[in-house]
Amino acid sequence: MKYKVLIDPLAKQDMKEIFLYVVSNNNISSTDKLLDSIETTIVKFEQYP
Repeated sequence: MKYKVLIDPLAKQDMKEIFLYVVSNNNISSTDKLLDSIETTIVKFEQYP
């Protein structure tokens, strides 16, 4: 069974802030890896809430 995953607007804002923080303190490659990891985890909630 698949569940619908909704991302709270505050969580979206947090993600933007995390992105800006990491990109300013690291490089874009590590930032992309972090965001990919977060997105992968969120997608897993569709199957395993």
